[in-house]
Amino acid sequence: MAENAHLFYDIRLDGFFPDTHDDEHGPSAVLNFQTEITEWRHTLVGGKDGYIRWYSKYADTDDGVAITSYVLLPPMRLAGDEFQDGMLMELIATIPERSGDVDWEVRVGHTHEEVATASAFTSGSWTTEGLQHTERVQARGGSATVKLSNGQNLKWAYEQIIGVVRPVGRTTVD
Repeated sequence: MAENAHLFYDIRLDGFFPDTHDDEHGPSAVLNFQTEITEWRHTLVGGKDGYIRWYSKYADTDDGVAITSYVLLPPMRLAGDEFQDGMLMELIATIPERSGDVDWEVRVGHTHEEVATASAFTSGSWTTEGLQHTERVQARGGSATVKLSNGQNLKWAYEQIIGVVRPVGRTTVD
C-alpha cells in the first residue's frame, strides 16, 4: 500500500508533527469537532475511502494496520559551551505500567542541528515497566539527543530519562 506523508498541527502543543497514512486512509477533509459532551470531542479525518476516522489514545492499530510513533527529545549540550565536548555516559529510564516496549537511540554531533539528522550512535530497547537497568552509552560530542519509538507498534510511554554527562575537553572538528 502506498503511503502519504502529512503534517498534523497540534493546537495544545502549538506545533506541527509528521503523520503518515495509507493512501486510502489519507485525509481529504479534517474537522476539529467540539461539543459539550467531552467523550465526543475529536479531530475527525475524512479518508479518501469515504470513512470518517479520529485519533484515539487508546488504539493499538488503525483498522488493523500497526501504528508507528516516535519522539525526538530536545537536543542538549554535553558540556558548558560550543567549544567543549562532553560525554553522555549513561541513560537511566523509568517506563510506566501498561506501556509497550520502548526503543531508544542516542544521536550525537557537534551542534543541535547536526544531532536532529544524525545516525544512531547506539540503541537499545526497554522491555519492562519501572526503573530500567543503566545503559552505558559513552557517546562523545558537543550535543546529543535521544529518539524514542514504539518497539512493538503498541501504545507506549516513558516517565523519565536521566542522562549522566561529563565534560571531556575541547571540541575537535573532523
